[in-house]
Amino acid sequence: MTVDTIKLTQDLQDATVAGGEAARLVDDNGSCNLDHVVLLTGKTKSVIKKAGHVENAIKAADVHQYYAGRKHAIIGYHLRFPFNPFGQASKRTAAVKAAAKLLTDRGWDVSIHYQLD
Repeated sequence: MTVDTIKLTQDLQDATVAGGEAARLVDDNGSCNLDHVVLLTGKTKSVIKKAGHVENAIKAADVHQYYAGRKHAIIGYHLRFPFNPFGQASKRTAAVKAAAKLLTDRGWDVSIHYQLD
């Protein structure tokens, strides 16, 4: 598995902008949530680190992340974007959906984790 880390960094930066633009279009109402994008990897963390330094690309894009999985069956990187404006309800959901769509359109395997606060 190889990862183009320069492309990943740029795509994450663009996803941050797309999310902010989507958030500007809605009022922040509804339930507060912890929705976020998950960059799916399907590989163990050690394989991914050797293959493309994904964590460095995520950090370079100023996106916060944590890695989640079950022992050796890894799920992926849970991404927390610094959207501007940032909301806690409808704005956050709109921003996450826009970021996920952009990343999917650019060929990344992503999902959305929906979670009410």
